[in-house]
Amino acid sequence: MENLFRIILAIAWASLARTAFQHWQKTGSFISFGILFINSLIVCLFLLRRESISTSQQPLDWVIGGIGTFLPLLMRPVALPSPLATLAVPLQLLGALLILACVLSLGKSFGIVAANRGIKVDWAYRLVRHPLYASELFFFGAYTLGNPSPWNGGLFALLCLVQFLRARAEEKLLLEDESYRSYFKAVPFRFIPGLI
Repeated sequence: MENLFRIILAIAWASLARTAFQHWQKTGSFISFGILFINSLIVCLFLLRRESISTSQQPLDWVIGGIGTFLPLLMRPVALPSPLATLAVPLQLLGALLILACVLSLGKSFGIVAANRGIKVDWAYRLVRHPLYASELFFFGAYTLGNPSPWNGGLFALLCLVQFLRARAEEKLLLEDESYRSYFKAVPFRFIPGLI
């Protein structure tokens, strides 16, 4: 099953890389390389991740994890630049930096499906329980802002729902760990400090 997942992931990534390159050739804009960079980072982390202490055996958690991983690979640039692209590009850059910081904090504890690869409580994890998901939503929201289309908007809305479901599935599994229960009580917010 995992080998099939890797093959599908590689095909989806290659399709995104081809689209980003073609968009750059047509427009001279590098905006599509941001989404390619972030998705490349996620694919690499998946391939290099640490073995888990425990992993969800719930089929729905596996489906949600897969959908959450593949949805961003389906986003596409629009033919004409959005008037909001000037705002979207720096927001994407900020989102990419936040993702990079979260990923560096996670190290090899990165995963696709709800699993316990060790409890992280430093850096942004002191503020919210799921800073990587929040950073990804920020980045892909900025990408959608710069590449507005019904397709990208629908994918982004679905991604918001899926990231919420992933966070909930992770928490359900991690709450079996005493150290996570303490962390859960100390950090009350999932995505945005003081709000959500």
